[in-house]
Amino acid sequence: MSIIADLTDSAKQIPGQTAHTVPAIVRPVLTIEHLLEAPLQQLLTEQNAQIVVLDLPIETMFFGQLIRRKDGHVILAMPAGRDSVERDVTIRMLFAEFLGLSSDHFPSSMIATAIKDGEWAL
Repeated sequence: MSIIADLTDSAKQIPGQTAHTVPAIVRPVLTIEHLLEAPLQQLLTEQNAQIVVLDLPIETMFFGQLIRRKDGHVILAMPAGRDSVERDVTIRMLFAEFLGLSSDHFPSSMIATAIKDGEWAL
């Protein structure tokens, strides 16, 4: 299972910070073709994303998590020990689900669950 969390509405604001002090992050429109063909590092840069490796035991049903912070940055939390192909496919699938693109190109055994404001959005 992979999880997508959106913290844009529920993240805490830094004291003294107003909504006007957070710069907008402009991302290019991502097509499924570009998502599948672009080098992973290019996608991470375009989507203002970084990978954080979790030092957790590998669970067969957890492949990773995409978190969009209030400031627009994307964190991809990935369990340690997964091989590079699994990690690559998981990241692309999480982006496809998060951006509302077709998930037909990904293994049917990988299911994304979205959480917004603490609620499961199945």
